[in-house]
Formats: sequence, C-alpha cells, structure tokens
Amino acid sequence: MIARTTLRRLGWALAALTALTALPVAAAPSIPLSSGTPAAFTLQGGSFTTSYYIDVPASIAQGTQLRLQLSGTGAADADLFVRYGTPFADRSLHGANADFDLFRRYAHYAAISGTSTESIVVRASSQQPLRPGRWHVAVVNLSQPSTQLSLTATLQPAATDGGIQLEFPTATSGTCSGAPWNDSTPATPTGGNPGATLGQQRRNAMQRAAELLAAQIKTPAPIRIRACWRDLEASATRAVLAQAGPTNLTLHDVDAPAPWLPNRYSWYAIAAASRLAGTSACGVVGGACTQPDIVATFNSRIGASDVLGGRTFDYGYTPAGTGANFDFISITMHEIAHGLGFLGLVNIDAADGPLGARFSGEGATGYSGTGYNDVYGENAAILNANAATWKPFLDAGTSDAERAAALVSGNGLRWWGAAAVGSPLNNLAAQTPPFNLPMLYAPCTGSPCAPQGGSTLSHLVQGGDLMNASYQVPGPRTLGLAKPMLDAVGWSEANAAAPAFTQPMSSWWFDRNHSGHGLDLQLARRDANLGDVYNVIFYTFDAAGRPEIYISTGNLVDGVFVGGRDQNGNGMQRMRYDAATRTSVLDGSVGGDLIIDFNGAASAPACRSVAHAAPQLGVMSWRVGTSRGQWCIEPLVTPDSHPTPDLSGQWYGGNDSGWGIGTQMVRAAAPRRSRPT
Repeated sequence: MIARTTLRRLGWALAALTALTALPVAAAPSIPLSSGTPAAFTLQGGSFTTSYYIDVPASIAQGTQLRLQLSGTGAADADLFVRYGTPFADRSLHGANADFDLFRRYAHYAAISGTSTESIVVRASSQQPLRPGRWHVAVVNLSQPSTQLSLTATLQPAATDGGIQLEFPTATSGTCSGAPWNDSTPATPTGGNPGATLGQQRRNAMQRAAELLAAQIKTPAPIRIRACWRDLEASATRAVLAQAGPTNLTLHDVDAPAPWLPNRYSWYAIAAASRLAGTSACGVVGGACTQPDIVATFNSRIGASDVLGGRTFDYGYTPAGTGANFDFISITMHEIAHGLGFLGLVNIDAADGPLGARFSGEGATGYSGTGYNDVYGENAAILNANAATWKPFLDAGTSDAERAAALVSGNGLRWWGAAAVGSPLNNLAAQTPPFNLPMLYAPCTGSPCAPQGGSTLSHLVQGGDLMNASYQVPGPRTLGLAKPMLDAVGWSEANAAAPAFTQPMSSWWFDRNHSGHGLDLQLARRDANLGDVYNVIFYTFDAAGRPEIYISTGNLVDGVFVGGRDQNGNGMQRMRYDAATRTSVLDGSVGGDLIIDFNGAASAPACRSVAHAAPQLGVMSWRVGTSRGQWCIEPLVTPDSHPTPDLSGQWYGGNDSGWGIGTQMVRAAAPRRSRPT
C-alpha cells in the first residue's frame, strides 16, 4: 500500500511541476551608471530596484577597484547588492516578487547595515574578482516611507586603504577602562614619541602601531579597534601584557550565504570577512554600526612593583632594546594581528569540553558555530615525524583526540598554507618536506600535558617573528611570516581567479543518514540569464509514518538551487491527489523551503558524519512547516553508470495525472565466468 501511494504521488507531482515552470519571469529595465556620476532616485517603502548596472571596460589598469556607494536621507534602511555577469531575478518562477533572501542569494557582494549609507569595493583580489563585463546592482528599501537615494559606481585607478580607526573610551564600561589613555601624569618625550603626559604617550604609541600595521595590510573599509585597559593576569614572574581578538565571527553556510568568503562552512574573523566583502563589518552582518571589529586590552598591572620586577611599557617609536621596558608598539601590533584572524578556534581548554573540538560558540547574529571549521585551523597541520607525513589539522578524518595530541606535541603542530611554507621568511624553508612546514606553538605544560591557554596554536615559535608566543627583544615592527599566514585567512592582495560553480547531475539524490527520504533532481530547461531551471520532487514521511511528496521548482544560481517561492512565501509545496477529479492539487495547509548548495559541500558539518565517495555532494537545507534541517545528499546513480539509451526519469499517463512511476536505469554488470578447477 505504501509503495502504491508513493508511485501515485510521484505522477501528479511531476504534472504540477511542468505547469509551474511555464510561468514567466519579468525582465527589469536597465539603467547604465557612468563612473563617478551619481544616479538619484526615489524608492518606495518595502520595494526594490534591479535597474542599475555598470560596464567595466576590457582595458582596466592593474590595481583598479570598483567602488559602489549608496546614500539615503533620514533614518531609512536601504541595502546594496552587487552581482557580476548575469542580472538579479526580480520575480520568482511562481510570479512572487523577489524578497531580501533572494537578493542575498543572487548577490556576489552585499552591504546590509541598518542604515541607508552602504559601500562595496570590488578588487582583482576579491573572491568574485573585478574584471571586464557587466556588474548589476540591486537596491532594497527595507523602510516603510519612500526614500530618496543616490547611487554612485566609480572605477578607481588605485586601491584605497581604509586604514585602522582607534576608539579610546573616556570612561569605564564593564571591563573596559579608558582612564589610562587620559592619564595626566607628566612624561618626558621618549624614543621619538612627543607626548608630554603618560596618557598622550600611550595614545601616540597606539596610533603609531596602527599606522605601521595598516601599511602592511590593505582593506577597503576601515578596521575599527576599541582600546581598553584592565587588570589581567600578573605576578612577580609571569604576566599577560595584553590581549586582543575579533568581536564577531561569520561564515558562508547554505542558510547564511556569504559568497564573498572563499572557504565555505568555515569561520572568519569579522575584520577579514569585512575586507573580503569590501564593506564595513555592520554591512556584512547587518544591524547598527556601533560595534568595533577588534577589542584590544592592555594590562593595567604592568609597571606595578610586584609585577615582573616593576618593568613597565616603553612608548617610544623606536624599538625597545635588551633590558628595557616592554615595547608597547610591538605588543600592540602583535595583538591586533590576532584580531585580524591570526587565531585558531578549536578548543584548547579542557574546562570547555573535549580538547581539539571544533569551535562551538556563536558568530554573527547568534549563528551557531557547532561543527564548523575555522579558516586559520584549516591551514594548520599535524606532522608525523616518524613517518615523515602530515595531515590537515581540521580534516574530516582527523579526530579531536589527534588534534589534542598535536596541541601538546612540541614540534608536531605545523602550518601548511603554501604561501607561508614557500616564503623566504620561513626559517624551515630549506628543510626536506614535510619538515619545512612552519611550527606553531604547541608546548606541553603541566603533568599530564595540557595546552597553554590563550597561546597554544595561535602563535609561531621561530625567533624574531612578530607572532612568536613569547615577547621578543627588540620588538618586531613588521608582520614577517605572519603576513603570508594572514593572507591565507582573508588578507591576500594577489589577483584571484574567477570562482567555478558546480553543475549538479540530474539524478535521484539521498542522504545516507536519512533512510526512506530522498529527492529527484531534474534539469527542466536551460537559462543562461537567471540560472538553469530544475524540478525537484522530495519524498518523505509525516509524523504518522505516511509517505508525503513535496515539489519545488527553482533556478540554479552559481551552483545553488533556490526553490522559487509562491505568493504564500513557500519555496516548496505539498501536493495531494484528488481522486474525484483525478488531478493533483496544492495543499496550502503545509509549505516549506528548499535550498541546495552543491559547492564545497564536503566541508559542511552535515557531510562530515559519514565517508562519501560520491563524485558530487550537496548540502540540502529544507523546511516543512516548522520542522527544518540540513542534510548531506549524494546522487544515487551517476551518469557513467547509466546505459544507452537511458530511460531514467519520471513517467506518467496523460489521461490521469495522479499516477506515475520513477525509473533510474543502471548499466548491468559484466557476467562473471567461472574458472574450471
């Protein structure tokens, strides 16, 4: 009985899908933008425009960048989206108006802060690199009143640098004190620092550190740092001089698209994500633009007579020498680099769970971090010195226990990012691979061995390097080997290749962890403009164990299937068979959504739970009513296993749309011959 019901529903689902794909998609008008010339327009509340574009000519100079600037009046909230090559869809396949989510999925870049002032910069080093062709622009007004807006697209011959902006609090807020920045204690100018008070010298030294670091990295949007003081760990023999880190993390996930990030399903520090997105941090994650990208905190206890012999900070512009006080500028640069993304996120504290476990906190807008990689950790490696081999630190086949052992291995924790390995700044470059991989800090402290909190993994050990785990004398003022390492986590200025996107095969797809469920994905028609159209039949079961069929029709946008939403906001519809009329009908009582990302799915947490040998994988994000989930799907039969002719597909009778059958043909295996004994 179950088998018959399933076959019947497949038939009428197919008939309904055929009808849905025939609906037209409205074409947007086109208004060209001239470089540097503002275009003024009024956008009604809760509406959008996809009318604007700029053509980048074939001959653009090396270093050219494209800057798009949107500005509005009043307290409006307008967002900016940019896409290369093909236009934004302004209606779904079912005729519903595009919504915020659809623009976010089509966009190659987006600026979505809670203001109407948005900016996006695209460079040759961006994930979707600046190159000749048409760049389409969409603007969405999330406010209710009409808003007057101005949009400017400018081709700039040289990349601009947003620099580093510092915030010096004037009062104490929580654990962040700003009082030391305004200390009026008289001070003698030192090492080129002209400050006449202790507070002035501190601010001057902090500013000089920011300038030196900003000159070594390039970012289109300013990096905002809040500088604080408070009592940190300190004793006569040991002290934390300072600490810093990102205020937020973000990633690219099928449910939280951020296609400007090169690594899918991997956490990025917000400053690195902002650089890759070409916009401010609030433009990346939305909301108010009040939070800094990095918080740096300096130890108020340094200088006390009972801490490290009374040694204090040296605020001179020239590096502090041997036996001198602690070089404030070098220390500041070191800590800011952590905030830029020189930071591993796997657990190094047994009190927080299994050692070596992936980050399990939260990132931007509360998005759960459970099971995701971090981009720094993806460049770390575990060295097996006896076998002269290595494996990726966050490889799907590397266990928490293996990572925990590497964290206290002394010399077994390495960096395998190619730019750093091949750099002349790598002190191990001349050694035979894999012993040429730079060493990360992995000390054995205590008995039994335990990682050194706050230092293990996120530091180097080679002498003279800014990111060494220990204070260096004289204090380094350049990133050194940390520069190619930071390049690997989002700061590279090298020209990027245009990304390649997966074209999924038409087949039955299933998740090994969800027996009895699956979907049939079939190419319906080609559409080079808005993305090829696919039909999907999703078969599942309701809470009572009865089989159910859902259908979805949508475009494949950059290797991501996006189920087109209907007028009720559903991208996936439940179908039922009306026996009286022998027709299939939509059941409006239950709807859902379907998104399938076929790019980089092997890195997704959903695909890490079981070994896959499939030629393609997809991360399927689904919603049925209030239930939702992420599954890892793979094709049941690959094209090379099909016979010729191939009669795979959905078959149904024209006189009764409620019946049908699905077939998947497989080439027969060659007969075995027995050998006489």
